[in-house]
Amino acid sequence: MGELKFQSKKQLRYIALHRDIVERGFKWTGYFYTGDLSGVCECSKTGLAHNFVLTNDKDEEIVLGSTCINRSLNYQYIFSDHPELWKKLQDELKGYKELFRMIRNSPEYKKKRVTLEELRDLQKAERKSWRDRKGALRLRTVELLPEIEAYNWVTQNTFINSIMTQAQEGRGLSDRQLEVFNNIQEQFNNQNNLTVEQVLEDFNAWKNTPHLIDDFLTVSFYLRLGRYDLDLYHKTANARSWEENFDFSDSDYDKALKFLYKYRKQLNDKFWEMVKIPDRTPTMINYIEAFNRLVEKEIIPIISQK
Repeated sequence: MGELKFQSKKQLRYIALHRDIVERGFKWTGYFYTGDLSGVCECSKTGLAHNFVLTNDKDEEIVLGSTCINRSLNYQYIFSDHPELWKKLQDELKGYKELFRMIRNSPEYKKKRVTLEELRDLQKAERKSWRDRKGALRLRTVELLPEIEAYNWVTQNTFINSIMTQAQEGRGLSDRQLEVFNNIQEQFNNQNNLTVEQVLEDFNAWKNTPHLIDDFLTVSFYLRLGRYDLDLYHKTANARSWEENFDFSDSDYDKALKFLYKYRKQLNDKFWEMVKIPDRTPTMINYIEAFNRLVEKEIIPIISQK
């Protein structure tokens, strides 16, 4: 009786359980998850979610919860043939976190014993479903890209501008992103009494017309921009066009005048360099056309104001 006072009833139960496991030769053979917490441990503890199945050579079976199996003497014996198996098993179960949540909330699975093999199959199915959903969203994004570009042009909405970059890079938009875009699109159409087809038609007409903003960006590629020119450059580059919705202040005009004067020699040198080349590439022709339009519609009018 003197030895018993140093050991609690709980400790004695663990000692008895360990002795039973060893004497009857129980080893780990399986696992199942119970979303309704209906599992019962061999130690009589109820409410198990994680159930570890042990069997012996006589085909006898017992179930342990993670608390009992975690006792060092227990898992050292149960997994003695494969010392790393217990850690690998725990790491694998951590990867099923979302599946466990799904099982707990699913009438179909909640009252079932979902085995380790079924968990692996469910994860494969979930991953395939995720890839299919991702592929479908990518395809939907590709189909929607012309509308995204058109509404970015007509609304100058920062959210649409951000998802347009994502869409142009071939990354699928999420359901939430598509929902927000559709809401902005619908609200704009209602406010302006427009349809998607009309916006696309206007955008395509605008896109197929030469624009000074495009010319400016083409020409500016060849310019050695000074650091004090960058503000004007970025302001211009971010405008929808120089003809529409871009309000040059007197200060902007003054800066533009100095800017164009400053780089006129560079423009001329590049222009005549390309003109003298007999075999002109499409890029050279585009540059020459851009330069001509820039001189005709921007340099001459601005200089004429002074």
